[in-house]
Amino acid sequence: MLLTLAMLITACTAFPIGPKRSFRNWEEDEPQVTVTPQNTYIPNTTATQVLTEPAEEPVLPDASAATEDATSIEYEFPPPMPFELGQTQTEFGIQINGCDQDVPAALAVAKRMGLTWIKQQARWGDIEKAPGQFDWACLDRVIPEANAQGFKVLVSVTSAAPHTRQIYKGIFHPTNGRPADLRDFGLFLA
Repeated sequence: MLLTLAMLITACTAFPIGPKRSFRNWEEDEPQVTVTPQNTYIPNTTATQVLTEPAEEPVLPDASAATEDATSIEYEFPPPMPFELGQTQTEFGIQINGCDQDVPAALAVAKRMGLTWIKQQARWGDIEKAPGQFDWACLDRVIPEANAQGFKVLVSVTSAAPHTRQIYKGIFHPTNGRPADLRDFGLFLA
């Protein structure tokens, strides 16, 4: 038994573990270049200030100076533009699957995350299974509940109804794809 263990340990040490080192070996004493980030300009505005256009246009180098070495040309960048007044926060959202899950529970999680938008996917083929026969139960459940809790709603329409699609020699998947006639899509959205 001891002999088998010794042979196994010897065999394992004969093969290197991990990737082979390349010319960028971690043992080399090559200095690494580090880029220091610049401070971000944050405009100091209040809701009572009126923002105006910059006092003067930025000056760009003369095109006739192109004979100089490209590395020696200095550029003057325009001043940063201030953000729009009244915009106080960036809004984020999340996609929920309200057709297959408990809508109030999903919205409660989104609210705890501090989100203000939800996205609900509406599969055209699930809503209009036959021409002119619509089942809006999913969206009728999701949208009013989301609005009642103060969420903005984005509805994404996907997957044309099967009766509107043509399968072109296997190019389109039988359950996904576009309609053969986009007017059908327009009628569905209307």
